[in-house]
Amino acid sequence: TIEDEAFQGCVNLSRILVPDSVTNIGRLAFVGCKKIEYLKLSNSLTAIKGSTFLGCTGLNSITIPNSVASI
Repeated sequence: TIEDEAFQGCVNLSRILVPDSVTNIGRLAFVGCKKIEYLKLSNSLTAIKGSTFLGCTGLNSITIPNSVASI
């Protein structure tokens, strides 16, 4: 699990590679990470909590894996 607010405000974070061991991303986990340009979610991911990517203005698109049952 990536916990709630885990990377909140990490303004220099630009790439995220979520490993297959992660099944849940917590609420507001990446909020305010404005420089994220690349995101790869694992195929093991089953849940993405609310406002996870709020304010990630550098992120143009997200591909949600079929394994995700709730957002």
